Amino acid sequence: MRAVELPGTKRVTTQLGFGCSYILPENTTLLDAAYDAGIRHFDVARSYGRGLSEKCVGEFLTRHKSDVTVTTKYGLYYPAAEGIYPFLRSIGRPIAKRMRGAARISGAVTAAVGAGPTKGKFTAREARLSLERSLRTLRSESIDIFLMHEATAEDLTDEGLLRFLENSVSAGRIGSFGVGGSNERVDLLYSQNRPYCDVLQFDWTPLEPVIMRNGVFNIVYRIFRHGRRGLAKWIDEMPETKVRWSERIGFDIVNIDDLEKLLLKAAVELRPTDLVLFSSADPKHIFRNVEVVNDEALRAPALSLAKLLLTEVQPLAL
Repeated sequence: MRAVELPGTKRVTTQLGFGCSYILPENTTLLDAAYDAGIRHFDVARSYGRGLSEKCVGEFLTRHKSDVTVTTKYGLYYPAAEGIYPFLRSIGRPIAKRMRGAARISGAVTAAVGAGPTKGKFTAREARLSLERSLRTLRSESIDIFLMHEATAEDLTDEGLLRFLENSVSAGRIGSFGVGGSNERVDLLYSQNRPYCDVLQFDWTPLEPVIMRNGVFNIVYRIFRHGRRGLAKWIDEMPETKVRWSERIGFDIVNIDDLEKLLLKAAVELRPTDLVLFSSADPKHIFRNVEVVNDEALRAPALSLAKLLLTEVQPLAL
């Protein structure tokens, strides 16, 4: 698999990274599947798994820290999840085994911790507390990339925050820092808050142009977000396009699975020095995705597909 060099530490890791948003104590084997498939970068956050994913990744790192790189993010929290939620889960499992209405327990747990995450304050104090907690939870002395989760340009006003992050890099506690969030915010963040933007993590698909910003290390995710909905529908409703595209790219586009293979391959080829993230709850999909990015026979059809997407699909704003 192609390797990329991370900013700051200059550590080398795999271009394809595994997003840990689905990781919970009951499915940590997904982390091992990703590792066994050859993936060496893992992306987690305080809010993932309602506050439980970081702990799972931390336990995984005790076995693989030397050859694995990690991103974590702060700014979104499930405060209750760090106390009551694990407790409710622990008592809910044995009760659920004795009840047909197990879904009611799950619903009660969800209600107890709230429907969504809480957005924190992007201050030096909050960053310090969160970094210390993440280091403990990840059982690590340092984190390769530390991101502000869903921060906007208006959030980044505390000058002390920037000093803290820079000092944390100098002290070796983090390799680099940046902002993770929506693609629509990237331009404004970069123009108004450039010192915070050495790393930018944002959603992107091969339907969109590649914009390279000077001095920025990019991490992209949700590359399939148009896949099974807009793109599949568009192609299925225009069978003549499917035939024409298959002839143009030299690859038979039979179904959405074939399209998604080419989308993933296009992403890593169009962004050869960037990290490309994906998430999956199925070990088979994890191994398949690694096979796809390693398959050089897919390179030419994937790039041809990307060109067609930009010229014929992207203008439709799927």
